[in-house]
Amino acid sequence: MRSSTGAEGLLRLAQELARSLDPLQSARIAAGGLADLTGARLAAVYLSEQDGSLTLAAAAGGASDALEEGVPALARRAADERIFVRDSEAAVAGLEGVSALAVPCIAHGQLLGVLLLVTPSGREASTTLTIAELAAASFENARRFALTFAEARHDLLTGLPNHRAFDEHLDGVLRAALSTDGEVTLVLLDLDDFKRVNDTHGHPAGDEVLRTFGRTVRRAVRSGEEVFRAGGEEFAIVMRGGPDAGRLVAERVREAIVNQGAERPFPTVSAGVAGFPQDARTKDELVHKSDVALYAAKRAGKNAVVAYGTDLQGAAARAAAGVSRDQVHERMESEGARTAVLTELSAITRAIGSITSEGGPQAVLDRAAAQLTALLGATASEISRLEGDVLRFASQFWPAPYESTSSEYGYLLGDYPLTREVIQSGRARSVSLSDDEVDPAEAFVLRELKMQAVLMLPLEVAGRKWGLVEVYDARPRSFTAAESGLAELVVRQAAVLLEQCESREERDRLYRETLAALSNALEAKDGETSDHTQEVAELAIEVATVLGLPADELRDVELGALLHDIGKIRMPESILLKQGPLSDEQWEIMRSHPEVGERILAPIDSLKNVIPIVRSSHERWDGEGYPDRLAGAEIPLGARIVAVCDAYQAIVEERPYRQARTRGEAIEELRASAGSHFDIDCVNALLEVLRRRSARLVLPELHRPTP
Repeated sequence: MRSSTGAEGLLRLAQELARSLDPLQSARIAAGGLADLTGARLAAVYLSEQDGSLTLAAAAGGASDALEEGVPALARRAADERIFVRDSEAAVAGLEGVSALAVPCIAHGQLLGVLLLVTPSGREASTTLTIAELAAASFENARRFALTFAEARHDLLTGLPNHRAFDEHLDGVLRAALSTDGEVTLVLLDLDDFKRVNDTHGHPAGDEVLRTFGRTVRRAVRSGEEVFRAGGEEFAIVMRGGPDAGRLVAERVREAIVNQGAERPFPTVSAGVAGFPQDARTKDELVHKSDVALYAAKRAGKNAVVAYGTDLQGAAARAAAGVSRDQVHERMESEGARTAVLTELSAITRAIGSITSEGGPQAVLDRAAAQLTALLGATASEISRLEGDVLRFASQFWPAPYESTSSEYGYLLGDYPLTREVIQSGRARSVSLSDDEVDPAEAFVLRELKMQAVLMLPLEVAGRKWGLVEVYDARPRSFTAAESGLAELVVRQAAVLLEQCESREERDRLYRETLAALSNALEAKDGETSDHTQEVAELAIEVATVLGLPADELRDVELGALLHDIGKIRMPESILLKQGPLSDEQWEIMRSHPEVGERILAPIDSLKNVIPIVRSSHERWDGEGYPDRLAGAEIPLGARIVAVCDAYQAIVEERPYRQARTRGEAIEELRASAGSHFDIDCVNALLEVLRRRSARLVLPELHRPTP
């Protein structure tokens, strides 16, 4: 790579380092790039620790496996003196008498690392210095990102992790507990009458109370008991273990705060305790039940600890707390909640005409899955689409800490007789592991998902068997006929919406086909393959989806791809069909076709968002395109997408004047042009689309029940 491709390799290395926000990843990129660009026998990167020591982070080259422990003397000297160090007779990694370079990586006056290079010639100082500067910038970016990341997760007043960190940590420990059948307990703490402190003594005094409270709680907990400021005067402790252990922790904290009040006036604290999986089966339910227990502690007179699973039982406790377990369930699964869900469904039904603009069929499925879970007070829901004899993932709602693997698998109906019966008969069925007799195949799925019961409902759209809806619960239960009826209402409404979406899509398809016919007429004149424009449009939609464009912009990109060369219809055939290179005058005419296309489409008001894509689809990222020589983000994103998709399709298609090139050759050409001709993000998105297309050619792994 030290020939004419050296500059391109250095540019690519700079781009990779600029994108990295992890110092170890940056070190690996720098070491690999340095070895490739110089042909070095060894390239190593050492990172500087807080105490000033150096740690080997990455190494590349033929001698990298022999690199000894410890830091070579010239690397240490480069770090200590912050200078470029050369040794023409070095002994490194078992190599004797070799030329070696050590270059410090410095940013804003701070030593971040050292690059070490062992090369036969010793003439690679310039490249090494350049890469050291690039690496230093990358290390600094990673350091700042880490600081920002940490600051975003810590409360500046108390120094404790904040609500965001609490949410992420609780997610993680619950997932770990689910995979190991472990227990997690959440303790919510709230300062009693804290508002009175602010009102009486002012907010500075209130802030000091919060700081003191945070320090006291931190001293009161032990290893494995993580403390967070959840918000305001509310704090949280997340710990492994059951609610009984959590209650002891809460009492320890409460007593510590009482002792704090013995020294000087200080608010007391109330605590609510709930455990997973004893009291709650999802993260949201765990937080809710801890909050209910905290509310009960407040109602019981404050300065108290209430555990949801034990203290909210019995007449005396119910009388003191003013809340019962039945009332908790009513809060979670109340008629009010069900009415809210049904109201939302009614609103969706009234908004059928706008559902496509809000996300189309996928939005219908996603919303239905979430609503079914809430309506039935269940744990999770899934919707699968029937493709021949295989059910494949379409949508799901799995709240933390549960996860489904269904998107990775297909389910062969022949392996699941009860599922097949539901789809073929059109009647709902429920299965529970507590049933006297349980279908073995369905029992296999429930155990795999760590669920106890499932309600299966057929989904039929426009009279055809579309797929299957499954509502799961992690608690032992049997779905009642009334619950099945409510679920069928949701499923029927989802089916209506899907049919409406399909009708809308059919109208859009006819519109697109009309435009495609116009493009086909152009292709016939231009000598391109008849399907070129349609294939570019399909590719562009997928690339835009990977980039996260909303549904209305996806439509603009698709139409922009169909019409991006429409201006060629007014180009002379002598230019379009010319076999050899165009003259300067002919190129001037050809480069006018985006502007011609803009004028052709200008009278069509519905295409006003498409016209900028058509005009700019031949611009280049480096500003060397036409007609306006736009550069970088000045080029509309839709036009950047169309440009890379059009280029890929042109490369892999056969033309009268050349053979088609392979997919691999096209990918390499696009990679080489990323950052100059094309937007790097669009190129990467296209590569992801191609990877997904290749994956779709492989049949899904069948999730089959074991005997």
